[in-house]
Amino acid sequence: FNPNEWQVVPRVPVAPIQLARVCYSADRELRMARGDYSVKDWTALTEGERIAWSRVGPPAADAERRRVYEALRGALL
Repeated sequence: FNPNEWQVVPRVPVAPIQLARVCYSADRELRMARGDYSVKDWTALTEGERIAWSRVGPPAADAERRRVYEALRGALL
């Protein structure tokens, strides 16, 4: 490491699947805070479940979860 050669790396964009993972993790924490401890960790989801989450997010019927999801997406995009 040479501090004279150090350069600031430009902001790296978040990939869609990474964004989905962040949103899922926040949703999982919210659900656990509500008492739903059966929610799988992202790494325990199947590939199909991950893809489905990245496309749809939480159900529209749960307004609170949907607001958290939309807020995170808006902040990170």
